[in-house]
Amino acid sequence: MKRKFFIFLAFAVIFLFIQSMAFARSNRGDEHYQVKSCGSVIDTKTGLEWYVGPDKGTSWNQAHSWVNKLSACGGGWRMPRKAELRAIYKEGVGNRNMNHVFKTTGWWIWTSEAEGSSSAKAFDFLYGDEPSANRDTAYFDGRAFAVRSRRKDRSEPAKTQKTASNLPTSLCGDSSYVDSTSGRYQVTSCGSIIDTKTRLEWCVGPDKDTSWNQARSWVKEISACGGGWRMPRKKELSKLYEKGVGEMDIDPVFTSTGKYVWASETKDSSNAWLFGFRFPQGREFWGRRIASSGGRAFAVRSHR
Repeated sequence: MKRKFFIFLAFAVIFLFIQSMAFARSNRGDEHYQVKSCGSVIDTKTGLEWYVGPDKGTSWNQAHSWVNKLSACGGGWRMPRKAELRAIYKEGVGNRNMNHVFKTTGWWIWTSEAEGSSSAKAFDFLYGDEPSANRDTAYFDGRAFAVRSRRKDRSEPAKTQKTASNLPTSLCGDSSYVDSTSGRYQVTSCGSIIDTKTRLEWCVGPDKDTSWNQARSWVKEISACGGGWRMPRKKELSKLYEKGVGEMDIDPVFTSTGKYVWASETKDSSNAWLFGFRFPQGREFWGRRIASSGGRAFAVRSHR
């Protein structure tokens, strides 16, 4: 009888040891993840902050829309890059090869990288690869994650210089960049975008409706990346146009939802030129300098 008891006790100890090892493995890496009260997850190792989307089948277009509208924890979110998702992939950890703090039952997480007008890249946490898939299809395992660079204190507004039009002048694109789809563009550490083809360097203005007058004021006062910026010419903007690329016929590295970008040229004392990216072959046209609907400000300089 005693022998049976000790055998049972030995099996119980072994079972508890295996369970504890499995638990430890499933929670490996907890030391560099912190869950905030607002629901986001901070990766203290990479400095990125994550927000997990609805746990249901999601298309790329739905994920893109959800991220753009996400205001949780102060906003400023974007879709993740492939490399950023790969950084949280840990084979054998949790039930989705990622730390348990990322609460999702999906295997595919959509990336920021669109491929033409119909496909986009996802990261597959089951196999650790990067499949292409239809952007319109809400796959059963498709999910949306949002990410942003962690600021030291997001409870306080960023202390940036303001123009009279209330546009920040010390940032390029509000630090919300995605990968270039072609490799033509390089994003610098300060947020500017280098066009390796034309050798021009770009700074994307705030993604809000902007008039020509506001754009001119912003460009004059911007100090991002060392300053020295100017408004772009129509011809320079036209070289950014790529039919079928991204949502706006421009590489998604230019994170802007506006339909038009103001050019430096004026038509008369009341009107100025814009370049429209949502027209066949792109289009130059003029509009009133005080009008702001759909307009955006870009700044440019020769690459140093």
